[in-house]
Amino acid sequence: MAIATVLLRRLGRLWRNSSELRSSNAGLGRIVAYNIRFAAQKVPLLLRIARARRDRRKVVAELRSGRSAGAGVVSVCLGAPGAGVGDNIILGRFARDLARHCGPLAIDFAAYKPERDRWIFSGVDGFRAVRNAFLFEAIAPEYTLAIEVSQTACVHHADASHPALAPRSPLAQVVANLKAFQHRHARDIVDQPYSSGPLARKAVYANRTRATFLQGQAGISYGGDEFPLAADPSILQRCGLAGRRYLTVHAGFDRDFVITRATATKCYPHFASVVSALKLWCPQLLLVQVGGATSRAIEGIDANLIGKTTMPEVAAIVAGAELHLDNESGLVHMAACLGTRSCVLFGPTDADYFGYPQNINMRPGCCGGCWWTTDSWMDQCPRGFAKAPCMDSIAPEDVVRHLVRTLRSPPAPGSDASVQPARLCDRQILCG
Repeated sequence: MAIATVLLRRLGRLWRNSSELRSSNAGLGRIVAYNIRFAAQKVPLLLRIARARRDRRKVVAELRSGRSAGAGVVSVCLGAPGAGVGDNIILGRFARDLARHCGPLAIDFAAYKPERDRWIFSGVDGFRAVRNAFLFEAIAPEYTLAIEVSQTACVHHADASHPALAPRSPLAQVVANLKAFQHRHARDIVDQPYSSGPLARKAVYANRTRATFLQGQAGISYGGDEFPLAADPSILQRCGLAGRRYLTVHAGFDRDFVITRATATKCYPHFASVVSALKLWCPQLLLVQVGGATSRAIEGIDANLIGKTTMPEVAAIVAGAELHLDNESGLVHMAACLGTRSCVLFGPTDADYFGYPQNINMRPGCCGGCWWTTDSWMDQCPRGFAKAPCMDSIAPEDVVRHLVRTLRSPPAPGSDASVQPARLCDRQILCG
């Protein structure tokens, strides 16, 4: 992707977000702070694009050399520009199921943060490498099949001369299914991410979720939530968690979003109240907070591991937890991979779409589902409230009640643990 194109897109988003802040009566200080933080985050992005363009010829030559040496190999590149941890776990499961349906395949990924994302993709059968996402368009023609993946899986390149894509072959049928989906939903695909909500509803009414939507588009079977993620269990001994009962808590959000407030609209504001009450009901249970730079320490937590762990260490901690408590985030997808149930507090994002049926999915008492209705939805409630009423409407006592009930008597496998709101928020008239 050309630097000029990316720069124009980012400047457009900066203008829209600044305009949304002005219309929400944000002060000049917040608007200036947003512009500074946006520039600080996006300038390194342009530098990564420049480095990718510098390395393009070298990478293309390497792929061509490998293709010549491995004649007959069915190579697939799955590109996921800008994806976070949860998105890439979804992509990893899709690659797993694609390989089982059409394999054997040699699979490369084109990811936004190759070093981080290699940990996720390395468990996929046929995995070869993680490429820079900004090289995807340049390297796509060097593969048998190249698919760009977000909420949708769009065929970017398919080598019709390759035997694996012969008519009625499994891979050819997948390509046909994906192209048919692209044709039917062309407007939504072009409008991403602003069409995220409508796409999610279409998925739900097709009996799909975020976890299974890509497989539905391709016409292949979903292989289940479990997915191999490398874990470092030595962290349990070092942190005094080995042999102990504990619950993990995460209160962060995707650091690629720029916000001017203390935390994002999707983050639950009453974690401290939940922690305080839970310690009274379950005093023997340790409460362990995990997360990165966007997480804020929760008062009353027993072990604060924010910024002190690697991803494999977080995986080991979450795998050993009796339950994971979170906003809707990438760690919820991680927990599902590892067989750990979560209690998830939903607000701007859609519980029907993002929720796993085995989890406790706490729905808001009002509003909700506003993700990507505006550019700044993670920073500013699209309805102009100073505090997101959807998240504020989930009563801490309701969260604790469902946590205690689950810790004492886990439900049968496969049961639907979705939770409807017990009450409306205080802004009942405005949100009704």
